[in-house]
Amino acid sequence: MVFVGFRNQIGRMDVNGVIKHVNRNKGKYTEVYLLHKKPLHPSVEKLIYDAGFKTILTDNFKGEIAKLKEENEVEVHDLNDFGDRALSRDIC
Repeated sequence: MVFVGFRNQIGRMDVNGVIKHVNRNKGKYTEVYLLHKKPLHPSVEKLIYDAGFKTILTDNFKGEIAKLKEENEVEVHDLNDFGDRALSRDIC
């Protein structure tokens, strides 16, 4: 299965959340793709590279996700509502 996360601008909080999720689900994901619209900060790019994830810079999330779904079984996550970022926005 392939993990696909998308967000306009990916930050350290997003990458760290994906790393935690992938580590909790060892063996479930064969690849991890992070889709984004804005260029990555060099430190975020290094974090992604060190984790072994792949990135796709695109303006069309739906199109890229459709391409990935043609080739693999895909689990898609909006990174705005995922991991530590979602918890930091919790109003409770």
